[in-house]
Amino acid sequence: MLPTHRLRALLHSCLLAVLCASGPPVHALDPAIPLDGYRHDRWGEAEGAPRFIDTLAQTADGWLWVAGRQAGLFRFDGVRFHPHETVDGSKLQNPGITVLRPARDGALWIGHGRGGVTVLRGGRYRHLLLPAQTGAVYAIAEDGDGVAWAATGRGLFRLAGGKAERVGTELGYPNARAEYALADGAGRLWAVDGQSLYVMTPGGKAFERVRAANANAMVIEAGDGGIWLVQGKAFARVASPSARRVLSPTGRGSSFQSVFDRDGNLWSGNCPVGVCVLRPAHWRHGAAFTPVDAAERFDEPWQMTSLTVVSMMEGRDGSIWIGTPSGLERLRDQPVHMVPELFDRGKSQAAPALDGGILTVQVRRFDDTAGLSRIAGGKVETLPDPLAARALDRAPDGTLVLAGERGIALHGRNGVQRFGLPPDLAASDNLRITKMVAGIGEFWLWTARSGPWHYRGGRWTAPSADVDANPAVVAADAAGRSYLGLPGNRLRIVDGAGTLDYDGTDGIGVGKFMFIWPGAPLLVSGRKARRSWPAAASIRCVPMCRAAWVSSTASSKAPAAPAGSMPNGASSACRRRTGRAPPATRAWHCGARCSIRSRATWAAAKPRTSPTRLSPRPMAGCGSPANAGSPGSIPASSRRTPPCRTWKCCR
Repeated sequence: MLPTHRLRALLHSCLLAVLCASGPPVHALDPAIPLDGYRHDRWGEAEGAPRFIDTLAQTADGWLWVAGRQAGLFRFDGVRFHPHETVDGSKLQNPGITVLRPARDGALWIGHGRGGVTVLRGGRYRHLLLPAQTGAVYAIAEDGDGVAWAATGRGLFRLAGGKAERVGTELGYPNARAEYALADGAGRLWAVDGQSLYVMTPGGKAFERVRAANANAMVIEAGDGGIWLVQGKAFARVASPSARRVLSPTGRGSSFQSVFDRDGNLWSGNCPVGVCVLRPAHWRHGAAFTPVDAAERFDEPWQMTSLTVVSMMEGRDGSIWIGTPSGLERLRDQPVHMVPELFDRGKSQAAPALDGGILTVQVRRFDDTAGLSRIAGGKVETLPDPLAARALDRAPDGTLVLAGERGIALHGRNGVQRFGLPPDLAASDNLRITKMVAGIGEFWLWTARSGPWHYRGGRWTAPSADVDANPAVVAADAAGRSYLGLPGNRLRIVDGAGTLDYDGTDGIGVGKFMFIWPGAPLLVSGRKARRSWPAAASIRCVPMCRAAWVSSTASSKAPAAPAGSMPNGASSACRRRTGRAPPATRAWHCGARCSIRSRATWAAAKPRTSPTRLSPRPMAGCGSPANAGSPGSIPASSRRTPPCRTWKCCR
């Protein structure tokens, strides 16, 4: 039997693996989005975050590791911080951790602020250097061969094959102290000793001195392969961009206070407080810069868990992780961003533009003037507006429809089509279009003074004098159907020349319609409730039930059911499919040609038999009422469609 600590650790690992399963990497934070447009998540003491998060790492399996100078090593699943437990009960050399660096083989290198280097591999700790050997550990780098280099207060150490050796003058490194180490994508190894910067090139046998460097300097790599020496807040390029020769590590580790993301944004902490971001255009063309004057920043106490930053890292998904003395923070992209230029301008309508981006119409709150704009790359561009547009919508087939005081314009694959407004509207001195809905070959137009005008087949239809016949909400689907939300809690579905009405007796009960979504399922909502039905593709016959007696009992000898009832076996079939028997008022339609224009009480036929039994109100498509010899029957010779084989219950 497994020891308790091993069993607990294994179960814990299984749970966290499910929670932290990660997908493929995505793009970094969009440079076109301002800093306050990203999603900003914060975890402080109340959420269980450890204090003084000095280092972060994400290993190849997707785990996010968090550590600091006080509390030891944690794994974070996006919600909770879990102290790490090994499968064999092995312990860290001490709880103070200053460095986490993922290894290429999936292991995790750990450096202690009080001294010592440990590797976590296979769920077990192995101590390779003791505190007395290293003093404080400042950085660990792993080169393309899997060799780790540890920068410590007592020198630079090389760790390979489970052994550690100190690097000295034999490799061109003369100092007994190392403050930083970096292995870059070009295969070079960089080291800083507090006085000078050194580099060992690929295939080289020893370090070479590059230039002088101050104490506490570090080296970071930009996304283009350029190498920058960071001394305080002064950045100086020490190597030009170069092609990557070493496979990118699958894991990621943090730096002290600054990091380049893959899109070239520089994220820096403590400039002089909080976090600032410098976009590529502001640093890429020079040999030196400072982010202190960056325009985008978080520097107010309410914006962060702490205005002191101690670690930063770009995650595999492009998120920026920030460690502070008071917790952990994350900046990530989100699908919805505020557009400050359009904020508080009254009513806005938007639709995807045909050439990319988003097209918007804004009607301003105070002066009722309107404007047409295009949003792309986070920027707003004002467009010419010959229509004086006040509403727009995109039809299910992708056609973009704009409506304005000077007419209607349809922007589709075949170019632009223009339509005039209804004469009565065009002659109005105070035309205020408030809303538009575009369908396939038709559209509806609302104004402030009238109900919806309907355009279809080259002509306009004025709003009905009966206000109960004018829809308040309209939606359209790609099959050409229209969905009208009418007063009195009624839903009308229009398919070509046919219509089908639903009301409270059919279970709608939403009150005044507010929203219709003709998807799968069909959703409608109002002031009282929300309802849904099966996919819109079968909305003409919902719920649909196939009777159990399809062919065997649907013969000329089958007795006719009374009006309003169902054939034998149909009710039980409907109950099996829907969980309940439909009320007696529900209509039954022939499965061969379900029409929404007529409601037969029931109809059945067996192939090549006659007569075909029908209700007194036969359904269109199963026969011709005009040719019926008597109520309830139609001669077989008069049938215009194949005989019905199935039954479908329709609302």
